[in-house]
Amino acid sequence: MQLLREGDTLKVTRLDRLSRSVLHLEALGAEVRERGIGLHVPPLSTT
Repeated sequence: MQLLREGDTLKVTRLDRLSRSVLHLEALGAEVRERGIGLHVPPLSTT
């Protein structure tokens, strides 16, 4: 996260690879918004 700059996009394959708790995920989401970083997560499979 420290290497990301405004305008960058963080791509993850699954949300559980990014964070292990909802609280941590919420904090990371706030950080990327504040820093102007994009976040790309593929849609969740419901099958």
